[in-house]
Amino acid sequence: MSARIGTKAMDEVKRALQEYRETCWANLGTGISRETYIRYAERFVRWIDGDFTPGKMRPK
Repeated sequence: MSARIGTKAMDEVKRALQEYRETCWANLGTGISRETYIRYAERFVRWIDGDFTPGKMRPK
């Protein structure tokens, strides 16, 4: 599967994802809530990048 956006835009999205992770770590305390916020954001970014299909598991 190929990326849904260009390389430059994808780089910006990945930088924003890193900022989002840092914000979650700083503001959401500990535990499953923080991990869930981050996990779903990461999956969305992977979907944009062509590396994730909803409903399918990542190959091991």
